[in-house]
Amino acid sequence: MNDVTGFMWLDQNGGCRAPAQMTTHHLFYSIKMMWNHLVPQEYKIIPYRIYGLNPARFTEKYCKLAVHELSKELLTREDWWHYYGQMIQIHDRMKQMEGWSNETHTIRKQIQG
Repeated sequence: MNDVTGFMWLDQNGGCRAPAQMTTHHLFYSIKMMWNHLVPQEYKIIPYRIYGLNPARFTEKYCKLAVHELSKELLTREDWWHYYGQMIQIHDRMKQMEGWSNETHTIRKQIQG
């Protein structure tokens, strides 16, 4: 089952799932991981761990869309405030990176056809 947007999260074991099926903890740390793999050093949320992401699966386009879609789902959760401080950091840094939000909107439209 996928969510309304059709976005599916690709997990490290080769599977996929709708963001609505993920725990709040998993959502947040997936957002943080994608964010830290996309941005220059000065925008990373510390501490962070580098993962060996398969570039064929985790393209820049997919990662940007993942940050957007997983963030939307996270904000629907009652317990998302546990991650408030770091989500504010991501939001503030996203605003500093001119055009990031507009680009994710364009990518989502292209994927949906």
